[in-house]
Formats: sequence, structure tokens, C-alpha cells
Amino acid sequence: PVAQLVAHLLGVAGYKVGVATTSGLTIDRRVLEQGDGTRRDIAGRLLRNRAVDAAVIESPPATIAYEGMAYDWCQVGIVTDFDPDLTLPEKYLDSPEHIWKVMRTQVDVVLEEGSAVLNAHEPMIVEMAELCIGSVIFYATDPALDVVQTHCAGGGRAVVLDGSQVVLLQGAQREILSDLGSTLAGGHWRGSIEPSSLLAAVAAAVGLDMPRDRLRAGILSFVPVLSPMVPPGARLPAQGLLLFVDVPRA
Repeated sequence: PVAQLVAHLLGVAGYKVGVATTSGLTIDRRVLEQGDGTRRDIAGRLLRNRAVDAAVIESPPATIAYEGMAYDWCQVGIVTDFDPDLTLPEKYLDSPEHIWKVMRTQVDVVLEEGSAVLNAHEPMIVEMAELCIGSVIFYATDPALDVVQTHCAGGGRAVVLDGSQVVLLQGAQREILSDLGSTLAGGHWRGSIEPSSLLAAVAAAVGLDMPRDRLRAGILSFVPVLSPMVPPGARLPAQGLLLFVDVPRA
């Protein structure tokens, strides 16, 4: 859902978006290929497609370990979750520390002018912040989280859920980005999406300096594409966002 949300926000901002996820390959919601779109050869097709302005590419740990990433750098790298029980014995990755070293790659490839979007609720992910040469944007459903408070006190940014409001924090500044209101019920947004997924996508949009009016319009207009539900508590893959801006030729 994070990739879907990011793609939607970028689309509202005027980009032609390509998406490569474990469900397949799409451009402007048109399905080009079904199946695992995170494979290096398939995801790489987005990077060679001159009609695409922005590419959203999921990078599961297994794909990184077996094939590497389809891109060498990105403007926004998102790490959504960390599964301490995940192992890849074929690659001799049999401990949380080994998997951490694989997943940190998503932070390593963030540009100096880019941003790493990190889940503040996962201690192993929080540790990745110091590896980023760009800025770090934490996201959390608890604005009082120590990690968030310390980060913002130092001038860092965080996107949090405060009641029903999606809020951007930086230092002593507090900017309300959207009020989910009645759409937030039973711990889910729009009936099926975890608020944390929305926060991750919004943080990515903030990292790309998306105009606030477009961002708010994107949050209000998002309608989930019908797909198999992600079981509650499921571990989501690391995700990378690579943004292209088409330069007109002379």
C-alpha cells in the first residue's frame, strides 16, 4: 500500500508514474506485467522508459540480496519495517544483523539532497538514520515517541499522526497536513489501510517538497486499488523511490 500511495501522490502532483512491486509492473495504473515486479530486470525497465517521470520501486530484502537494486541512487528511500525472524540461508544471511546490513542499502543509496523515510517505531530501522548522507524524515503514529522528539528538537523532520491529524513536525514548528476525520476508524484509514502506510507515503512527498495543496488533494482523493488484503501485522518490504524529471530537448 505504501508504493500505491506514493504513486498516487506523485500522480496528483503531475508526474507520470511507473510502479514496480511484488504484484507487478504498472505505469499510470495500467498493468504492464503481473507477478514479481521487483526483479532487477523488470524494475529496470521503468528506469529505461522515457515516458516515465517518476519511478516507485519496492526493494524486498531478498531481491537486494540475490540481485541487487535496479538503481544506484534515489531521491527518497523508504524503510517501512524490519522482520527479525527473516533469514536467507542460501546467502548465509541467518541473523537480524545480517538482514539489517542488507536493508541498510536502501539508506546508503539516498542522494545528499535526498531523504530517508524511516519507521520511528522500529529500533533497528532507527539505527539506519546515521548512515544517511541526506536528510532523515521519521514517521510515527505516536508523536510523543522519544525518537521523534529528539530528532525534531535537533531540527529534523517527522510526519506523525496526532489524533486524526497528519502533522509535520520540525523543531518547534507544527504543520497540519491533513485531517483524516471520520475516514480513520478501527485503527485503519479508509477501512483497510494502516495509518502508518499513509504516514510513510506523506513523508516521502514531504521529502520531495511536494506542494501542500497537491499533497492534501492526494490524501483526500486516494482510493485503494482492489487487491489481496495485507494481513494485520504483516511485514512490509523496504521501498525505494527514484524520481525523474523529464528535461525537454532542444
